[in-house]
Amino acid sequence: MRSSTTISALRKYIFIFVQFFLFLSFAKAETKNFTNILPKATLTKSEIFSPIVYAGGSGTITITANLTGFSACQGVASSTQTITISASNLNATTTVNLTAPTGFEISGTSTGTYSTTLVLSQTSSGTLTTSTVFIRLSASANAGTYTGTLLIASAGANLDLQLTMPSSTVTSIPTATTGSITNVLTNATSFTIPLDLLSGSPDQYSVVAGSPAMTSFLAVTAGTISGTGTSTSINIPLPASKTA
Repeated sequence: MRSSTTISALRKYIFIFVQFFLFLSFAKAETKNFTNILPKATLTKSEIFSPIVYAGGSGTITITANLTGFSACQGVASSTQTITISASNLNATTTVNLTAPTGFEISGTSTGTYSTTLVLSQTSSGTLTTSTVFIRLSASANAGTYTGTLLIASAGANLDLQLTMPSSTVTSIPTATTGSITNVLTNATSFTIPLDLLSGSPDQYSVVAGSPAMTSFLAVTAGTISGTGTSTSINIPLPASKTA
């Protein structure tokens, strides 16, 4: 009886051992399969401790503009027009940056330095209060037609803005060739200078005194050019105290 009991117990232990061995073998096989299928993933220190920061912020830029076409004579800046810009909820320390298209220039003040770029700093934490930007055609722009896009951007804003500039014109410098001046009588109160080969449709002229200057001579500023076409004349007044 004892021998039979011993054999039965031994069989039970052998059966349990076989089950345990098969379980380990199955687990080992499964582990091996998963190891082969899934790649090893590692995290660097910066990935563990540093938050992910996405480009751009949650701020909002607002622009108000009602521009009309600019016009200028080559070599002279045009008159200015203005727009206003404000921003809110910007990321800390970020600025609002403006970039003007070719032919235009911008400034933060009417009499300040004009450039193709302008940086507006926050006026308080996360906020740019309404700021005026002055825009004009550059004196260095060549004759031609100009348009393009004024870019308003900030790393602290969720959307950059683009303002289309109105079609604007820089005209060539008007030119004229003076003709021969006829003799002027001593009692004359004025004399005429003929102009030939006009280009650029000039409509005004200025006269300044030379050296030595005629006594009591008055310079002419923005005098009107009369006549049309390629040949006309300008009339120059003479002072009453002139001498022959």
